[in-house]
Amino acid sequence: MPNQNPIVKKVFVKRKNSQDENRIYSVFDFWSEDECKYFFDEITKNGTFRPAGESGSERENELIRDSEHGFKNLCMIGIQPVSVTQVIHKIGQNIIDWSSKKLDIHLDIHYTLTNWFFYGDYSTAHTDSKSARFTAITFLNPVWNHNHGSGTMIFEDDPRYLAHYAYPSPGSFVLFPSNMFHKAVPPEKMNTQGRLSIAFQLKMRE
Repeated sequence: MPNQNPIVKKVFVKRKNSQDENRIYSVFDFWSEDECKYFFDEITKNGTFRPAGESGSERENELIRDSEHGFKNLCMIGIQPVSVTQVIHKIGQNIIDWSSKKLDIHLDIHYTLTNWFFYGDYSTAHTDSKSARFTAITFLNPVWNHNHGSGTMIFEDDPRYLAHYAYPSPGSFVLFPSNMFHKAVPPEKMNTQGRLSIAFQLKMRE
């Protein structure tokens, strides 16, 4: 069971359009080390990963923003074992339930993408689906050395300025507006496990 009273850091960002969502929430210690170990092992040992852009499907390549467009990392795309699908759904539902109860933000999953970044991978700043209102990025490594870096950078509407840096603290997640530019920072060379994260694009519940 996730921690119902985690540490929460809230940031307000000035947006060019005053109608745009402006809240960023960093939520720490939401899942325990044991829960993260279970999630990490289930997903990495039983899930099927492949380099971004190798699917051969134009639709999937569009969704994962392949390396031709500035991405190089392992993605989980396509049909997965039931056990992996259940774990990912459980993680997303944990976030949805907590956001509804604690933030009064009522969400449903629009799209999910699981990423596994290693040293030498790269990404470019991007926004998520226009159908989504918020994006939640989870950090699921059970342990993390702060020298390994690999946070997520979230930019202001003017991408020259950084609005927030989400450190990949084990068992944490960051919730932010889907239309804000963001990018993953790959881990340093000393890291060998890679950084596992799930990005949930979340729409407002109808």
